[in-house]
Parts: sequence; C-alpha cells; structure tokens
Amino acid sequence: MTARVSESETQLSKDRHNSSTPPSFDELKKTRSLRRPSGAKSGGQIRHKGMTLKRVREPGEVIEHGLPERCDGCGETSPPATAMRMR
Repeated sequence: MTARVSESETQLSKDRHNSSTPPSFDELKKTRSLRRPSGAKSGGQIRHKGMTLKRVREPGEVIEHGLPERCDGCGETSPPATAMRMR
C-alpha cells in the first residue's frame, strides 16, 4: 500500500519541467497577486461620495445615430425606426 501511495505522490509532483509530459497536462495554478492588502472591504467604501453626471434640461448638441438601410453581413433590409427612448 505504501508503495502505491509513494508512486502516486511522485506522479503528482511531476510537471512539464521535470518529466516528458506536455504543458497541457500541468495543473492550473493561480498566480499570486502583486497588490498588498489594504485592510478595506471590497466594493464601495462607506462615506465615499459618488460622482455622477447630471442630465441637463437643454442639451448643447444632439447627435442622431441612424440605422443603415441594409445589413452589411446578410443584406437584409432594416425596419424603420419609429420611437425614441429617453435614457
């Protein structure tokens, strides 16, 4: 039994650097992060004021994006755009 265990351990310890197995047989290993832990929890921090652009009442410039009449891939005609959505 101990012989089988030691044989299994030697097989598991081999990788492409010390055997003739290809790199695709190597186990996937996580790379270590180079960042140092800051101690803060991940995500948005408490009392941090967020920055959001406010929507203006009258825009200075309106850019219209039209649809092409035909699809470049299949050549099918595009349906006419009828409604505009405010975001």
